Amino acid sequence: MKPRRTGPPDAFTGVRGPRGPAAVRYPESPNGRPVRPAHWIWVIGQLCSDLINANGTPRVNAGDRMSVDETAPLRVLVVDGDPRVRASVVSLLESSDELQVIAETDGGSDAVDLAERLRPDVVLLAADAARTGHTAPLSRASRVFVLAGPEDRGTVEVAIRAGACGHLVPGAFTVGDLIRGIRDASRVSLGLSAREAEVMDLIASGRSNGEIARQLFLSEKTVKNHVNRIYSKLGVSSRATAIALWRGMVSVLPGKD
Repeated sequence: MKPRRTGPPDAFTGVRGPRGPAAVRYPESPNGRPVRPAHWIWVIGQLCSDLINANGTPRVNAGDRMSVDETAPLRVLVVDGDPRVRASVVSLLESSDELQVIAETDGGSDAVDLAERLRPDVVLLAADAARTGHTAPLSRASRVFVLAGPEDRGTVEVAIRAGACGHLVPGAFTVGDLIRGIRDASRVSLGLSAREAEVMDLIASGRSNGEIARQLFLSEKTVKNHVNRIYSKLGVSSRATAIALWRGMVSVLPGKD
C-alpha cells in the first residue's frame, strides 16, 4: 500500500492530500510555460544562479565567511608589575605550542586597553592588578586567571566573584596546569550535558560521527542529534568553531560592546 499523502500540494509534483485529486502539476519556467521533470534542474539553476559561482561552487557573501583554525594556539595576555615574574611566566608559556603570548604589560589599566584591542583568549593577571578592580572588565571577553600565592587567598576569592576562572601560583604552575584550567573553565561555561561533553571531546579529537557512534555504542542518528544540540548551545555552525570554543578559544566569538 502506498503511503498516505497529507498536507498542501507539493511544490514540484502538485500532488494533493486526501481532500484533493492526486493530480500532477508541473512547475512553470521563467517564461510561464509548464516544465517537465527532465527540465526541473534547469529551472532551479536559473532561479538560484545568484548563489552559484561560475565554477559550480556556492557563492558566499563576505560577511558570511568564517575562517577558524581550531588548532591555533590560545592567545595569552600577561599582566604583572614585577618584571622578573612577568618574564618567567612569558618564558614558560612560550615553551608550549598550544599557547602564544600576544602581549605583556605591568598595569591593569593598560591590560584593559590591550584586551579590548587584541582580544586574547586568556589573561594572566597579577594579584596587585586584580585588587585594583580590573578582573571584571577583563573577564567579559577572556578567561582570567589570577597569579597569586597562598597569602592572596582573599584577593583570589574576590576576583573569582568578579569573573575570574581560577588562580595559579607564580613559579609553581606548569603549562599543563594552565591548559587544564582553561579547558575546565570553557566546558563549565558552555553548559553541555555530560553526554554532550563526551561527544564534544571526541569531536575535538578528530572523530567522525560514525566513529563516535561506534565508540559510545550509539546510533549515528543519535550522535547527529547530540552534535546539533551542541552547535545550538554553542551558537556555532561548524565543527571547527565548536572545537575552538571547546579548547578555550573565546576570541572566535563576536566581540562584546
